[in-house]
Amino acid sequence: MTTQPDAQQQTDTLKQYVTFRGYQPVITPAASTRTTATHEKGRPIKVNWSVGDKIWVKATDGNFYQSEAATFPNPSDHTQANFKLPAGHDYGFNPEVRYTNTGNPNRVEILHNQSQTTIGRFDHLGVSGDCGTAIAEGGGGDYHFTLKHKSAFICIYPRIENEALHHNVKLKSLYVGEMYGEFPAGTMDFSDGTLIGKTPTPVYSQIELDTHNAPIPSATRNDTCFFVAISPKNHSLALGFRIIDPTTNVSITIDNRPWWFVNMEEGKVYDYTAWLDKDIDHYKPVYYMWDALKSYWDAPGVVQPTLRDQVGSGAATSPSDIRWFNQAPAPNVATRSASEMPNANLMYWYVAKGEPRYDEFKPWSAFGHLYTGGTWLLRKAVIAAKYGYASDPDYLNRRSPDGHDRRTELSLSNYVLYNDAAVIDGAPTTNKDDYFLTCLRILCGKSNGLHRGNRSLLDIE
Repeated sequence: MTTQPDAQQQTDTLKQYVTFRGYQPVITPAASTRTTATHEKGRPIKVNWSVGDKIWVKATDGNFYQSEAATFPNPSDHTQANFKLPAGHDYGFNPEVRYTNTGNPNRVEILHNQSQTTIGRFDHLGVSGDCGTAIAEGGGGDYHFTLKHKSAFICIYPRIENEALHHNVKLKSLYVGEMYGEFPAGTMDFSDGTLIGKTPTPVYSQIELDTHNAPIPSATRNDTCFFVAISPKNHSLALGFRIIDPTTNVSITIDNRPWWFVNMEEGKVYDYTAWLDKDIDHYKPVYYMWDALKSYWDAPGVVQPTLRDQVGSGAATSPSDIRWFNQAPAPNVATRSASEMPNANLMYWYVAKGEPRYDEFKPWSAFGHLYTGGTWLLRKAVIAAKYGYASDPDYLNRRSPDGHDRRTELSLSNYVLYNDAAVIDGAPTTNKDDYFLTCLRILCGKSNGLHRGNRSLLDIE
């Protein structure tokens, strides 16, 4: 038994305490209290006590009594802490110790809304649902124990591999959802010192972690991991990530597939990696005036706009500029930069027979920024097969759907062809028959043609 001055009373009398020395265990990576933690992928997690942590100790009368807040014999080492309980109860030899996050030794709450403010650190471990038990060795007022953790933990490593995009997007939050009946969060009975087999009340099928617009690395790194406390069960989990581009104000949710089937044991940490942009197409648009010899923004001193409302400079102003369009008189055929592009006939087929579907949500990036939206159109070969030209798909280049050659028949009075049916909303069931056209275009001030404008901006809508 130790004695210390009673600071609250500010008197010369001495108050007697019982002291418990608590240690943090080394938890294997397939295996940590409030407790905070740091972790390197594939290695043991490092856990620390936090200022304000308290423990519960069971006295010989059968009741649990709460300690005062932790103190640290070595201020630079929080793997060990001292906990003092006022004398007056008999703790006997080798009493039971519990650590919970609820202020009740018999109840633990794994939060369904968790929050991580420091990247790579599990500072919210204790608040979010850590709990543990131990048998304190000793007696006569001096005890020591090593906590055995009873929650399970996930360490999540997201990445965006596109070098330009990962600098410009942030991780708003992530979620861990149970796909079947094992609830990952809620308040659970801890009267027997375990969470195994416990059903939370109320039940939550999903845990949301607020990541506070954290940066996302381009590779798996230990300093950008995110932690979640979760109930120890046999889980079938779906993970999702909400990312935002603050510049374009585009926000998307990425559902990571496949589902994660994992039997999580008490006191263990499970690593999870996620490649977030594997299904995001990245574009570096190159713009030309029609059939020009050189791309429009490829000239000394030219500034290309890459965001909405940005102003470019260095517009082409005359046919002497090799960025100028092909001025061959009509009817003419592209022979330079546009020679491999769809001609007028084929574009009529895409519009009239391509069964356009507008997909508001498909994500993509351009110039390192995030956008959504575009149109799915049937591929040329699919359209040709559907309308009887499977053996001669190039017919679509030679004639438009109404049988005319829109390249040469300049006397046609009607240049408008409409799609056969209304545009459908949503992505196709499978995209093997379709290609995706982004909502990306150039507008030029108030002029009608790029070649006439001296003020250019990129408009993505």
